[in-house]
Amino acid sequence: FQSNMAARVSTFVLLACLLSVQSAQAQLVFSAGFTDDAVFQRSATQGASVYGFTSTSQGTITVEVVGTSGSGASIAYNLTATVEPWVDTSGCNATNCIDNRTPLPPAHGNFTFKAELQPMATAGGSFTIIARNPAEVNGTAMMERVTFGDVYFCSGQSNMALQTAYSFSAENLQSEIRSGKYTLVRHFMFGTMSQHYEALAPQWVTTQNTQIVNDQMKWYNVTDSASEPLMNGTTHSMFAQFSATCMYFGIELVAAREAQGLDPVPIGLIQSAIGGSQIESWMSNETLALCKNQSLSGGAIPEDSGRLYYGMVAPFANYSVAGWVWYQGENNCYGDMGNFKDGTGYGCSLPAMVKLWRTIWKAPTTSIFGIATLAPGGSEGSTSHMAGMRWSQTGNYGVWNNPALPNSFGAQVYDLADPWAMMGDGNRRDSKNPDQVTCCFTYYDDCPNSTEHKTPCADQQNCSLPDPGTGKYGSECTPWDTSSWLPQLKLVAPFIRENSPSGTPGMNFMGGIHPRIKRPVGQRLAHAAVMLLKQFEKGNDKEEGSQLAMTGPTISSCSLSSSTLELEFNASLLGDEDLLLQPFEANMSNWGAKVLDSSGVMLCTVNSSAPPGTGNATTCLCQGWSYVKVPSPNDPSNPGHDISYWYCEVGPGWKPSAEALKKERSNRKILHTLETKKREALENGDFWNVTEEEETYKKIGYSLGWVPSNNPFTSQWTPAKLMNPTGNKVSVDLSGLQGRTPLAIRLGWPLFKSGDTTCPVNATQMKLEACIPGMAPLYTSMSNLPANPFIASLADGKCNCPAPQTC
Repeated sequence: FQSNMAARVSTFVLLACLLSVQSAQAQLVFSAGFTDDAVFQRSATQGASVYGFTSTSQGTITVEVVGTSGSGASIAYNLTATVEPWVDTSGCNATNCIDNRTPLPPAHGNFTFKAELQPMATAGGSFTIIARNPAEVNGTAMMERVTFGDVYFCSGQSNMALQTAYSFSAENLQSEIRSGKYTLVRHFMFGTMSQHYEALAPQWVTTQNTQIVNDQMKWYNVTDSASEPLMNGTTHSMFAQFSATCMYFGIELVAAREAQGLDPVPIGLIQSAIGGSQIESWMSNETLALCKNQSLSGGAIPEDSGRLYYGMVAPFANYSVAGWVWYQGENNCYGDMGNFKDGTGYGCSLPAMVKLWRTIWKAPTTSIFGIATLAPGGSEGSTSHMAGMRWSQTGNYGVWNNPALPNSFGAQVYDLADPWAMMGDGNRRDSKNPDQVTCCFTYYDDCPNSTEHKTPCADQQNCSLPDPGTGKYGSECTPWDTSSWLPQLKLVAPFIRENSPSGTPGMNFMGGIHPRIKRPVGQRLAHAAVMLLKQFEKGNDKEEGSQLAMTGPTISSCSLSSSTLELEFNASLLGDEDLLLQPFEANMSNWGAKVLDSSGVMLCTVNSSAPPGTGNATTCLCQGWSYVKVPSPNDPSNPGHDISYWYCEVGPGWKPSAEALKKERSNRKILHTLETKKREALENGDFWNVTEEEETYKKIGYSLGWVPSNNPFTSQWTPAKLMNPTGNKVSVDLSGLQGRTPLAIRLGWPLFKSGDTTCPVNATQMKLEACIPGMAPLYTSMSNLPANPFIASLADGKCNCPAPQTC
């Protein structure tokens, strides 16, 4: 039925209750995702499949297809479906599924059916599809207004699941759709931010999240879903509930295809994402075994057992797609970022998952896989791992569409932090009193009822929202000036200034970990996708305008002399675009007092003021720092007196003992699990009772994201300014080094606690202005894509990037 995987398990499984209950409500039903207004994948060679459940193997199931194609041709034919027995391996019993973590699915029959439609290369059209079994009680299932186009499966954790309602551009997009734009986009949601459909084995067919459960669980044309109010009290419309990243990707894909002269096609978006999940939950147990040093802390799913892959990916493996979009990594940041070439950590897990998904979908070579890297604020307390995470999200090649991740595209978003995250201006709804707006947002506040972690409003000057009494912004706030904004981002500037997603002042979901500036993320993903698709869609003679960049500036080489350092970027990936410099503040004297690092250009040198042993080329080659606590020689039995050490976690240099590392990683794993449980409780509107285990860790000085005093190795690095861009080359201003020789360079690669920002200026750190998006140092000139992050040593007049990346 599914994909001829080993032995095919000879069954088709679904989360369900007892067989006697299923048989009692026997009927022929389609699996999740097969409803009116569905989008099926167009293809000249591979037909889309329809599948579902039936209660009997008797009789013949026929599938009738009738309608008009996108070219206006009348089409009508019948198919005979295959029928196979279904065996329950889901982990459900008569009352619950997997310890009540997953709802019982609606009853269904004990057999599955499947029919493969005739290939349909022409996009568009409208079809009615009817499955019939004359031997079945209630033996007819029907879909109307089905069309053919390109289908994309959007998955990941909370930044993929974040609702459109929480984005700055929600109301504007709704108005655009109501004016008649983007009529080609349709969407289907499988699960929500916290609604899990877990399983213990692949569920190739499912009745979870179908219209048997709720009539709203269906495909929507955005023209219909956007016609409803975004919010009705505390209830969000289906348009507002849908993934913001996925929605904006689909909307901008329509626009990007038109801009690049590609034929218009219906775009189908399937959302299947769960907040707090780790990548290990989204792949099979067999695939998990392929990588070492995984982050098995549990996340939203106990033991990261692959349960989301079995319950939320497998049901769509027979639903043909054009590609996938992945936005995840926050809950893996605490662990090993790893490397594809070593088969370790996230750098191995992501390519392994992508390969698995391509295999079960029987994906053609033209299918594409999109990845959004993490924005600032998404480290879950492990800021020192953010550079390694973003690098691993490229398969460690520093750019997509590489041997680790073929036919992939992506969006760098290290310059798209939530602009008002520093303000803590949440105004989120109180979980016990939904009609009451709480006090200013802090992570653990559930104001006004909570007594834990109460803090005053961080936006005391009313810079993000006007004073409700006077309607004015504070006199000390930096005036709002968009003159230096990137052209692509000026379009969203008014909505950011208003800071009222869906008309609700300051509304956000848990603060800066979920940036609300999601339309530019979708725009960058859509641009990269279309530039890749142009290589596959032949017979298109409508080339218009310049050849835009495939991705942001990608380092290819360096040239260092006694007084100059020139960077060269991949010319073929830039297309006809040039390099664009933004006014990034490279003068550290203008940075916030606690900001000692940034995502700008940083140069490493021998520094006489550095602690003994730190001012040398070896430590300049460190790609990622971490810390460890070891027992004090004077009081080894008292954990409260442990001594903390910084060490180079990725790269050359001193390493702690294996025993010390094992203990530290075990502690962080436990803390990460505790923090995940705490966040889940807050997301579900529950109060968090501090556990005895948590109190113990607090007493000995541990907490997620805890670090000792600032890393002394920060003093080796000095910010630098880019200047004189010419074509695909740009110079680095070395004047700040005062004659010292640079030994390493990095851009978009924060190494230290305070560094994950493109807004290091004091006014932002003092909460007097927003963190303006698009303020990284380097972009492409027309598509406004930020440079792909890199770190490189400098020797013999050249640069050398860590393998497998080359420069």
